[in-house]
Amino acid sequence: MKVTIVTDSLGNLVGTVAGHNLSSKAGGLEAGIAMGPGQKAHAVEVDDALGKIKDGNEFLDKVKKYIPKS
Repeated sequence: MKVTIVTDSLGNLVGTVAGHNLSSKAGGLEAGIAMGPGQKAHAVEVDDALGKIKDGNEFLDKVKKYIPKS
């Protein structure tokens, strides 16, 4: 499964986005992800099971192993 992980300047998790596209246009509307100063987007492949996790704490524990080391 393709996921984009956003980290801060220290490499800490800020958020995740399903897929690798950070913007989209449809029906005359455009939406996108805006990152703050020092934040980086990392396009990664993760285990499909990650997308089925319902518990936020469990998701955070498992997604951390996919954060690239700076």
